[in-house]
Amino acid sequence: MSRTWLERWMSRTWLLALLSVGLVACGDRGSDSAVGAPEPDPEPDPEPDTGPKDECAAGTHDCDPNADCTDTIDAFECSCRAGFEGDGRACVDVDECEDANAGCAQICVNAEGTYACACDGGWVLGADGRNCSLGLRIYADVPGLAPSEQYRFRVRPEGTEAWLSPFAFITRSKLGAATRYFSHLDHWSNTYINFEMAPDTPVEIEIARVDDTPIKSAVVRPIGKALSVVVKDGKALVVIKNPALFTVDIDGQMDDQDTGKGYNGPPIHTLTIFANPLLQDPPDPAAPGVHLVMPGAAPPDDGDWDTLYFAPGVHDVGLGFRLRSQRSYYIPGDAIVYGTMNNGGDWPDGHDIRVYGHGTLSGALLNHPLDEVPPAEKNSLYTPIEIVGAGDTVVEGITIVDAAYHALMLIKGHDPAHPTDIRWVKILNWRANGDGINPFGNVAVEDSFIRTQDDSIYVSGRGIRRVVFWNDANGSVFVLTRIGQPNQTPVIVEDCDVVYSRAFWHHWRGGRIFNMRGEGSGAGGPGVVFRNIRVEDPRPTLQHFFLTMEGFAPYDMGVPPIARGPGDLTGILFQNIQIAAPSVLGE
Repeated sequence: MSRTWLERWMSRTWLLALLSVGLVACGDRGSDSAVGAPEPDPEPDPEPDTGPKDECAAGTHDCDPNADCTDTIDAFECSCRAGFEGDGRACVDVDECEDANAGCAQICVNAEGTYACACDGGWVLGADGRNCSLGLRIYADVPGLAPSEQYRFRVRPEGTEAWLSPFAFITRSKLGAATRYFSHLDHWSNTYINFEMAPDTPVEIEIARVDDTPIKSAVVRPIGKALSVVVKDGKALVVIKNPALFTVDIDGQMDDQDTGKGYNGPPIHTLTIFANPLLQDPPDPAAPGVHLVMPGAAPPDDGDWDTLYFAPGVHDVGLGFRLRSQRSYYIPGDAIVYGTMNNGGDWPDGHDIRVYGHGTLSGALLNHPLDEVPPAEKNSLYTPIEIVGAGDTVVEGITIVDAAYHALMLIKGHDPAHPTDIRWVKILNWRANGDGINPFGNVAVEDSFIRTQDDSIYVSGRGIRRVVFWNDANGSVFVLTRIGQPNQTPVIVEDCDVVYSRAFWHHWRGGRIFNMRGEGSGAGGPGVVFRNIRVEDPRPTLQHFFLTMEGFAPYDMGVPPIARGPGDLTGILFQNIQIAAPSVLGE
């Protein structure tokens, strides 16, 4: 019997259903794979159980990103890091500023996991990172070092009540000539302080003798560095408005007597005040890349660090501590480092070095190299800082005292693409050959203070600006003998002060302010400019200019006298040179 229309429709629907089931069965379960697609690879067998797993090392833990994971025998534990709180799986920042302002004197700034103290406008953060002072930062103590027995100081922002007492360092000239100290300076001393201040913020400085002997008179030199100076109740009170490097002559020790040739009076105890600009980037001793050197520990000359930080106290790095390229060396104002530093004469390893801070680098424990037994083979090892190949290198803020040989040598030809700078450096030297700075071709010297008993500075480099000079016994302020050297570039010497120009000798070629002394060679002069030079000394020993091409009697009794090599000198410009007094010897 023929099938009805309904039977035929039902039969076709049933067949389509079977085909549909077949497609699902043959394809990838639940996928859109076509009919006849290959079977998938079987699931790999699980790895055999080899024991407890370290989820912390494998990164399979669920600790918060601000938590530490600690592996245990059968699991792991999570604990929030310092500055966060929670159960370890969820950590939130702790706002330390909510708890007593985190100890900050003025402003507490919260950050994720940490905090920082700050100060209101016009105030500066102290060395402890918590307290603030009105534009003033001092260093109150140097652990292990006795302060000066001559003078003590107090400083404060003008108009405030609370005094701060910076540490008073002292450097001394020693007895006799065995280590090339001048006998004329036997037992002389200089007391000095370093502190930091903001610009346009008047600061008052009180000076007193340690034994309380009353001070009767006080004169600031250079005169223009202070707003005022008065003596009250046996103490000197000086007010300055901006960072400055200067001396204060107490009771006319320098101003009222001839301390040069023929002086046979008692030892003179001078003082210098180094009011530095605020250091903007002192390193954090706990920061990554900073290696903290504790007093008495041997500092590493290499390693996994970027900055070597000498902790407060007394250090001794010995002779020739190795400096390296792309490293910084920080000496804070409450540290003193005995010894010398250099880059081992390695020219390719002299670039991108920074030596900075307001601490002291001293040569007081070293003999003069010619007094070693046997004499030293290399005098330059006794130079406090010598860097050859010095490009993109900076020496800033430190005080160099009692150098056994030339104080600071950054050696490189003129290279304007990789300049080197000396700024806010203070030099206090007592010995023969204790020259100040030779800028060579690549150094600019700015805002510094140089007191030497040999030559102060050679006229070369990229410029000499705002430097204070002081000579007591020997040597010249500006030595012109390098003019005319090959590759000589224009040099501008400007806005400098000579506070004292004294000499032990009379008829000789050294000493004086501007001195050629018949040495050197080569033609030169154009582009060499001296301008705005102030010579304040009321009692200079010798004449100020000695631009001689050869020696002559009575200043040179040699046979034949010394003579400069071939080459004419022309075009040197002296502009606005102010001289307070002539030679006391009538030179």
